[in-house]
Amino acid sequence: MSISAWFRVDVFDTSWQALIAKGENDGWRLHRRQEECGMAFTAGEPDTPSVVDGSCVDDGEIHHVVATSLEGEKTLYIDGELLAEGFQDPIGVPGTNNRVRIGDNPSAPGREWEGLIDEVGIWTEALSADEIQDLYEKVKVE
Repeated sequence: MSISAWFRVDVFDTSWQALIAKGENDGWRLHRRQEECGMAFTAGEPDTPSVVDGSCVDDGEIHHVVATSLEGEKTLYIDGELLAEGFQDPIGVPGTNNRVRIGDNPSAPGREWEGLIDEVGIWTEALSADEIQDLYEKVKVE
């Protein structure tokens, strides 16, 4: 799968703020991890972040993020660049009955995103590095 969005952080004021999420455990999340200033992608079991970007995105600028998952291999791109990759058990078809939420986590209320979220896309396949770069270049904010 792949998840893509343009976003801006107005303020990180809560731990684990969710940009886009289907929930905890057998769901998935593109989110702020703990009280860090970067992004993380959690998908599959065990329910721990598989890829975490250490760069800060709470700079008031608009950023593009793409997370992919293919047979347990996870990637996280920020502004067209691969910044994190790792392995986590494959997510398969999430068993959670939660609906996908933009700007919130259906399994953990109170972790709302504070800022802009735009151009959200979710694919059933993992986008390639070239496809991710194309997404970034076509809509890039100068």
